[in-house]
Amino acid sequence: MENFDLRKYLAENKLLKEELTYQFSEYDFDITKEPGYQEEVIKKIKSVHPDIEDDIMMKIIRNTEDYYYNEARAENKRGREYPLVGVKDFADGAIEYYEDIIMYDGDKDIEYRTDEEGKPIMENMQDEDMVYSINLLSKAIKILDEFKVSVKDEDLIKYLDTSINTYLGKPLLKLKNGKKLVDDDAPSIIQGVAEYLNPFTGEAFDFKVDDIQSDLERLIN
Repeated sequence: MENFDLRKYLAENKLLKEELTYQFSEYDFDITKEPGYQEEVIKKIKSVHPDIEDDIMMKIIRNTEDYYYNEARAENKRGREYPLVGVKDFADGAIEYYEDIIMYDGDKDIEYRTDEEGKPIMENMQDEDMVYSINLLSKAIKILDEFKVSVKDEDLIKYLDTSINTYLGKPLLKLKNGKKLVDDDAPSIIQGVAEYLNPFTGEAFDFKVDDIQSDLERLIN
């Protein structure tokens, strides 16, 4: 160790750096408040997709912020702190959103026609369970879309947007792309969306939130 040059070692960046983290909560959801965090996220995204356009990159970062905000808010309402989110996990989520939703046009490779009852028939999809799941998720999105028009609470609007675009939208696009869901099935996903509406129920909010929960639960029962 006599010949060890610490300055050279540091200059070559060979010491491991502690990963930056962000504590999402009901009141904290802006990663730019953590010095260097967003910059590191951008580096990781560009290391995978170097040609990504800046406006699209910022869109997927803001969408990922919304996702973690809603997850953290729901945990806080239950009296629990949300785990710290490292740069890698955040960037991975943003990249997944980009690859599943932005890069892939979910409808372009599927020919749609309907049967006598008006139900969609997909020429390249023979799995009835997948068609059933697509119908369920599409109906759930429609329920939230129609409800959102009358909502005034900003937090609830944010949660509905994330549910429509991410919680329901991402698995829907995967199914339309002919990929089966691995972690959850469509009813479980919809049930989760309904349960995460719990913090928005009660006297402080419009009674219609309870109705929407009932509509979603009837859809899967």
